[in-house]
Amino acid sequence: HTSTMTSHGDGSTMKYGGNAFGRNVTQKQMPAGVACEQLEDFNAKPFANSSPPVVNALISAKGLTSVYEEWKRDVLKQQGVLGSFSLPKVAAVVDTFQSQFETKGVKLFLCNVRASTGPQTGQGVQFVYWFEFVDITQQPAYIPDEIYDSSRNPCCSCTVA
Repeated sequence: HTSTMTSHGDGSTMKYGGNAFGRNVTQKQMPAGVACEQLEDFNAKPFANSSPPVVNALISAKGLTSVYEEWKRDVLKQQGVLGSFSLPKVAAVVDTFQSQFETKGVKLFLCNVRASTGPQTGQGVQFVYWFEFVDITQQPAYIPDEIYDSSRNPCCSCTVA
């Protein structure tokens, strides 16, 4: 998989925004000790069925495989019948599991952005969600700039459950 807005990537980079021609794409390279995993509304299969290699390596090295799998199942339960996720509920799942991750040396963050898709696509907006897994020994003070903020949710998320 390549790291695009429609696939997981390897867990080292998040790409979002831009137009159909690949212009104006924002790319966030994760620092050492940080891995990412995308959560897509209406396309949960990549999240449900696989995990990025960089995430797997960190989770495995920290002995968090069973906690991670249970956390992932609980995140997937926050998807509505039409396929969108309730982000406040996903944030609550992150909060619930935070201490289990931190006990093993990993901080977990839910991130979100509103990204412009550019003039060639009618100045649309894309809502992008992902998780960042932070190895506390390598990045003790790291907090992502895009940490979850409900003001960046789509205005219709409560009605597309």
